[in-house]
Amino acid sequence: MPRVRSVVLVVAVAASVSVAHSQSSALRMGAGSALTFPHNGVMNTGTTATIEYWARAASPSVQGNIVWVRYADSAEHKVLTVFPNGSVDYLYAGSPWTQNGFATAPNVFPMDGQWHHVAFVRRADATWSLHVDGSQILSMGPGFCWGGNCGIIGTSTTTRIHSNGDSWELDEVRVSNVERYSATPFAPALRHTTDSSTVMLLHFDEGAGAVVHDDGIALQVGQTTGNCTWASNVAYCSTPIAYCTAGTTTNGCTPSMSAVGTPSAMAGSGFDLICSNSEGDRYGLILYGMAPTAVSWAINSTSLVCVAPPQRRTGAYSSGGALGTCTGTYTLDFNAFIASDPFALGSPFSAGRVFYAQAWFRDPGAPKGTNLSNGIQFTLCE
Repeated sequence: MPRVRSVVLVVAVAASVSVAHSQSSALRMGAGSALTFPHNGVMNTGTTATIEYWARAASPSVQGNIVWVRYADSAEHKVLTVFPNGSVDYLYAGSPWTQNGFATAPNVFPMDGQWHHVAFVRRADATWSLHVDGSQILSMGPGFCWGGNCGIIGTSTTTRIHSNGDSWELDEVRVSNVERYSATPFAPALRHTTDSSTVMLLHFDEGAGAVVHDDGIALQVGQTTGNCTWASNVAYCSTPIAYCTAGTTTNGCTPSMSAVGTPSAMAGSGFDLICSNSEGDRYGLILYGMAPTAVSWAINSTSLVCVAPPQRRTGAYSSGGALGTCTGTYTLDFNAFIASDPFALGSPFSAGRVFYAQAWFRDPGAPKGTNLSNGIQFTLCE
């Protein structure tokens, strides 16, 4: 069953999709505000690193930028920035100093008032990549300096987050000393977890006051200054995000997952998972689980298993449409499904629980006589 698929300058524009987010509070930062962690020595990541966070431009007129920055004298310089024009920048200089560089990917962060995930990965071979909502938008080889700025990044001796504009919101900041993500598309975690490689983790669940606690291995305490407030209306009921890659069927179809309605733990109906552009008049079903993956379905198959075990298969039925064409469709009202089986995989069903789904269907000419769609991630609302 499931095997993960696994730089030269490559730039691709990420799809503008809103992603579910489920924390109890987030930090809203106004112009001139900052969050500072003074204990710089524990923040060393070494030659490999992943810096990531969820950000939201809460106002369409947001100005300035939101920045995570670490400057350790002559040791490590790291900055991950989102700008109001939608560009995402990253500067890495250090560990070792011979691999300096500045990377920028313009117009890739959706300024749509929704939460989006940004991540930077620095690999052991000194190549880098930038990701937005789980899609790699840029990768660079070692030693490149793209953008004309390879200098030292300021004079701060602390690790801090600051904003040069109003209405930026930030959540789930995680800094790691390992490569968390490959070039393969991934579904970003809504709530990051701590492990032995977590240098810093900020959940921003405090919801009040001027102190922020780090749940990483250093357990630091940060202090906010300036115009920092707490946002309690963090949206965890945004548009589902497609991820993974669909297989190509024997008739050249590329089945695609989408969703209509609101995923709900209580509504009882009204949220359809839809696989369209599939083989016509073939039996298939929607399957779901609680974690993503991207592994080969079969030898010589173009399909990937996008839902990690354990999985739950829902009832099979015909896709409709005409045989030999791409007119088949599979639809599942997920709200109605969990209402009819409250003890199904994923129970107890509650707001904030995340699911992953894809379609499986018959395709006699394909390896194993079957194929799979791409995947879709969604989060239950109230």
